[in-house]
Amino acid sequence: MPKHPRLVLARVNYSQLYGVYDHGKIPRQRDVLIPYHLLNLAGYARASGMDVALIDGEVDVLGQEQLADAILEKDPQYVGLTATTPDVLLAVEVCTLLKKHTPGIITVIGGTHASVMPDDVAQHAVVDYVVVGDGEQAIVEIVNSFPSGAGRINARRLNGKIVKTDDIDLSMSPLPAHDLLDYGKYLFSDPTRGQIRTASVMSSRGCPFECSFCAHSRKVRFRPIAEFIREIAGLYDQQGVRYFYVYDDTFLLRDDRLLEFARELKGLDLVDARFQCLARANQVTRDRIELLRDVGFVRVSIGVESGSDELLKRVSKGVTKEECLRACRVISEAGLETRASFIIGHPWETQATAEETIAFAQELEIMHANFTVMTPYPGTRVYAQACRGEGIRFSQPELATDWNAFRRWGQPIIRTDELTSEDLERLRETAITEFYTQPKVTDYYRRLFESGNRSRFIHRPVNFAWRRKYGDDLPYWDQLGDEKFLEPY
Repeated sequence: MPKHPRLVLARVNYSQLYGVYDHGKIPRQRDVLIPYHLLNLAGYARASGMDVALIDGEVDVLGQEQLADAILEKDPQYVGLTATTPDVLLAVEVCTLLKKHTPGIITVIGGTHASVMPDDVAQHAVVDYVVVGDGEQAIVEIVNSFPSGAGRINARRLNGKIVKTDDIDLSMSPLPAHDLLDYGKYLFSDPTRGQIRTASVMSSRGCPFECSFCAHSRKVRFRPIAEFIREIAGLYDQQGVRYFYVYDDTFLLRDDRLLEFARELKGLDLVDARFQCLARANQVTRDRIELLRDVGFVRVSIGVESGSDELLKRVSKGVTKEECLRACRVISEAGLETRASFIIGHPWETQATAEETIAFAQELEIMHANFTVMTPYPGTRVYAQACRGEGIRFSQPELATDWNAFRRWGQPIIRTDELTSEDLERLRETAITEFYTQPKVTDYYRRLFESGNRSRFIHRPVNFAWRRKYGDDLPYWDQLGDEKFLEPY
């Protein structure tokens, strides 16, 4: 390997693709989670002898030209970009701009879309390498191939420039390179304290379950709990992080790890640190939730997805409505906030099943609900169903590969046998309206406001619902934080 190869890792500003609440404007003060996987890559690459910089187009709201300019200022030899399906073409655009200025720069795209659709990404001449799966060892292999051994990559070359290495051993990985970020820019909404300095952290990768709308590795790999705790302690002490989003797909999967985590975390005595995690409804028990509460967890997010047991079976969710009811009740009774997500537009969705979902959301003991229209991402079973027209189909055939359109809300790209795209968006907005104008929910958000949570961002869905139902803003809307917007230009 050349002495200190120069690598820049970056992500694009994906918020520019969305514009539901603010007519395409991007709030300056908004919830932004760190690019955690890039930090893992950076830590691994740095341990392998590279000089690494990280540029986050999302937190700084950089357009593609601005992001390319910021990358070029670092004078890198190699650039790695991560992308999901809706923003992959933005990443390709950045590669185009980089190549135009510096033809010899080596560009690499990884992330979810590249992993499931590598040939699609590899077709772009401005992309030199496409990484499938874990990117840590792949980026080292790519850099190792230059300059004297150009093209001689030891990793598996699936198709010319498509690179895949074996899954990395998480027990041997260096800590993510958190020092590359300014954590003062990364705020997320704590239920009671408003937006606060936040970090995403993960103790495992992968999920063993079979939901038809998810594309991920079914193999679960775990980090040592001691390393996970060391990362949290470092973020608390060195970066001033006070809110931790535990982003494991299945954090409650193993009781032995949960008990070890709670014991070690309690020993740190982080008195003002708060946590949230993701959970499956059928893994929620009173003992587990009370254990989380006792070490500072204040929020748990679960995927409910539908109010129809029949549709839950059809999408292989592996949970029932009764389990969701019980889980939300257990979390609420323990004093934690429950967030739940719902999808309108499952295969074979009808007006009746969508109305079941809208009603079920109001029945649950939750105060925050996220409603999206089904987006059949490549690599999922539901994408194949949409291509075949099996209970769900793309509203226009060309949308099946129009990646910019693969957004979770605003402009649906699918329809079901009974419901048009317009029907699905109308039902999604109705779900938001009916949920957030429930007295129990509006009272909850008013209490948050009165307790000092003046984050305009966190109150936006309530105001959206209030305006849609009553034609005016919330009574306290003008007393929230400054409404300042940014544009990626």
